[in-house]
Amino acid sequence: MRKTAITLGFLLCFVSHLFADNRPVDVKVLRERTFTGTALYGFMNGGSDLYYEYGFVELKAIDLEYSGEKFSAEIYAMKSPQDAFGIYSIHAFGFHSRDTIFDYSNFSRYQMQTVAGNYYISVVYDTPCEGINKKAVEVVRNLFAGDLPMIELPAVVQSRSECVTGNVKLMRGELSVMNGAPGLHEYMTGMSGYYLWGFTDKESCKDFFLFVSDNEQHLGIATDRIPDSCLVSVKNEGILFHMN
Repeated sequence: MRKTAITLGFLLCFVSHLFADNRPVDVKVLRERTFTGTALYGFMNGGSDLYYEYGFVELKAIDLEYSGEKFSAEIYAMKSPQDAFGIYSIHAFGFHSRDTIFDYSNFSRYQMQTVAGNYYISVVYDTPCEGINKKAVEVVRNLFAGDLPMIELPAVVQSRSECVTGNVKLMRGELSVMNGAPGLHEYMTGMSGYYLWGFTDKESCKDFFLFVSDNEQHLGIATDRIPDSCLVSVKNEGILFHMN
């Protein structure tokens, strides 16, 4: 696993250190905003509740001009790397390139998304790009010192899924399940604090899920609700099942 020192304090003052002094680039910060607590509702027209479900801590939003092009960068600090990956996984769709420059990242015509430690990062650009937007990559690289750290996926998810972005989803509650696997809503009702990994198995092409919880009662409830024909394995570290 790649590791790098990323702290919330670093992000709070990163604007002044956005680009190294010795880099011949033209950077102009146009606007910088910070949102914490319920202030996220004022930033988004909708969808804030999904972020709160994943343990939202803080949003750093910055509009900047870099090498003559405008970018809007949003850095969401979440409670854990799992939460950051989870919100990233739910938003990863409509892209034309994935998991190339960074371990988990995707590019669409107007947006780049990636995840680093406890942070989900979105960079939107005004100039459309049909490939990898190298300037957006440069913006992200300069937000963090060193390589972007990679979250460690559960072994069964890593070994059985052919790709990550656009395939592997990590759900934390009712809203994320409704977004990522609506057919499982009835199995998860009334439970919280769990991790539900979803992925398409590369051999069978079936949709598989791994339910992980520290709550033994919830593990028992999930086992009882999931049809026996769908259960693959039931262990303390998780319940692996598929959809018929």
